[in-house]
Amino acid sequence: GGASLCAVVNGESADNTMGYCPVQGLVMSTRCGDLDPAVTLRLMIEADGSAEVVEAMLNKSSGVLGLSGMSGDIRDVFSAVSKTKKQSERLNRTAQIYLWRIRKYLGAYLAAVGRTDAIIFTDTIGETVPLVRWSACVDMDFFGVKIDEKRNAEVKGMPADVASDSSDVRILVIQTNEELAIARMSYGALFQRSGSPSKD
Repeated sequence: GGASLCAVVNGESADNTMGYCPVQGLVMSTRCGDLDPAVTLRLMIEADGSAEVVEAMLNKSSGVLGLSGMSGDIRDVFSAVSKTKKQSERLNRTAQIYLWRIRKYLGAYLAAVGRTDAIIFTDTIGETVPLVRWSACVDMDFFGVKIDEKRNAEVKGMPADVASDSSDVRILVIQTNEELAIARMSYGALFQRSGSPSKD
């Protein structure tokens, strides 16, 4: 599965972590995320110049799967780390890299955007994994972001606000509905092309 952060200013996307293709940005299930271009060149050499092999590697066998060697689902990695008495260095590193990349981009976007109204977590991981929300937002007081540990751990329904009462920035957990968003955009585009008035 893919993953990304988007900085929204006045209702429009100002920046997002994906680039020309969805490989860029966060560490994803099987996609590598940000990568030094020189690594790609090195992989091309080792693959005897096969772009297809390298493309498949970066898209289908990297990310959480490549780092952990066990699963492309970060929830499996978190679970294994918490249950294993003898901590696996590889699994620990996978979890750390995954969480660090999210926090790194969130901090960058908060700094770039300036005054922020809300941070929104959505989709499977954002909605169901408190550790991801906590790791991203904890100790971000200098941005006006204060996450409440209990509220974050006990989300039972959505939308939910897991920020502390003293937080200047709301931290929201909202259920995604990509199908509805796509349908609305498609509907609007069709009516715009035909010249008929668009309806909500």
